Amino acid sequence: MTTPEPRPSRALPENFNDIVLAATAAKDESALSAIYEHVFKLPVWHFLADAEMPDKPQLGSVDGEISLLIFTDQAELVACAKALDYEDEDGSCHMFSVRVPDAVPYIAKLGGFGVEQAVFNFRSDAAPFPLRVADAQVIYDRVGSD
Repeated sequence: MTTPEPRPSRALPENFNDIVLAATAAKDESALSAIYEHVFKLPVWHFLADAEMPDKPQLGSVDGEISLLIFTDQAELVACAKALDYEDEDGSCHMFSVRVPDAVPYIAKLGGFGVEQAVFNFRSDAAPFPLRVADAQVIYDRVGSD
């Protein structure tokens, strides 16, 4: 009896934006799961804060839906703030970070205030990767918690 050779696993890019591009190109459920696994296993999510209320997230409209902007790292957040002209006169931007286990119920709570989706690493020159806030806890329980 011959033992079949194991198929090589697909290597996941370490950069979130590369993962989204790969998933978009693959158009399959496992690629989408790879994105969710990546974002829910990060230690923290970074939020662009409202300049008037720095402890509250900046909301916007993405594809016609009320959206929360979440970033996988601070460099992505700063780049987005610059592109959207959300910087202060001194070039700084308002942000805060939340541990992912605490961020999941936080964004779900925002759903009660009309937020429909969270968009990761928003860029005006790329397709957004949205997460329905109503689905966040279920997906986290499936792929993110250990």
